[in-house]
Amino acid sequence: MPDTEHPSVIRSSPPHPVPYAFYAAIGTWKYRRPPCPTCEWHWQYPAEPLLVQWEPYRDNIGDFSYNGPTGEYNFIVTDQVARFFEQRHFPCELRRIEYVKPRRRGKLPCVPFPYQGPRQLWPECTSYLELDQEASGVKLESSCPDCGDVRHTFRYEGIVIPKNNWSGEPMFRIKTNGWSAATFITADAKRQLEDAGFTNLLCRKAGQITE
Repeated sequence: MPDTEHPSVIRSSPPHPVPYAFYAAIGTWKYRRPPCPTCEWHWQYPAEPLLVQWEPYRDNIGDFSYNGPTGEYNFIVTDQVARFFEQRHFPCELRRIEYVKPRRRGKLPCVPFPYQGPRQLWPECTSYLELDQEASGVKLESSCPDCGDVRHTFRYEGIVIPKNNWSGEPMFRIKTNGWSAATFITADAKRQLEDAGFTNLLCRKAGQITE
């Protein structure tokens, strides 16, 4: 392992114009418990199957596709990427997708419905790391005395993870990011994905894993 690892966050922050089709995740929503009357946290989370509705804009599909054109963290991948994740031991569950009829808007192109493109899966990362909260600028934002929901400062950049907290996972999430789907990959994992020629992999530098 290198002395200092520089991971990136997978995020839909693409160049303009957006080169590939993107979608809206409109379900399936489940609830771990009733909404909290004190803090109003809904305890809602996305569950399998992920309901994907392609947005009118592009009709060409990349190996990575994103929930919205900018700033989102939920993503789906083609079967080739899913197999790559399995073979290279990326810690994630590969979950099912179902497609919902798109809303047409004028003459904008859109992925056809019923969907007949490449098989896709929803990779939900299963590895969570503790970052150095002080070095990463993370603070406790709230803690509900009734439902127990705890919120910290969200971080997708400027993260500092002690190497002792990392076991070499090529993909991970941050524990203090809570329910966020923000998913990070190491520099080596990013290089492997790029070398494999997968399209529409969008990443931003996120910080470092260091001594």
